[in-house]
Amino acid sequence: MEVFVLLMVTSLGVMGIITPYGTGPSPIYYGSGYLPTKDYWRLGTIFGAIFLAALLLIGYPWMSMMF
Repeated sequence: MEVFVLLMVTSLGVMGIITPYGTGPSPIYYGSGYLPTKDYWRLGTIFGAIFLAALLLIGYPWMSMMF
């Protein structure tokens, strides 16, 4: 059960990064025009890749040592 919870938490983190509707405040930033649509998706892709790299290089080896 603990491994399942950790996997669910990691997916929650990436959803707030890559989509403009993934978290509570994201639609407000997206709808207000604070960031242009092109920049929102570009930055989401960049930070999503960073998050995925950190998850694969640090997170999964750490989880395998814990369990």
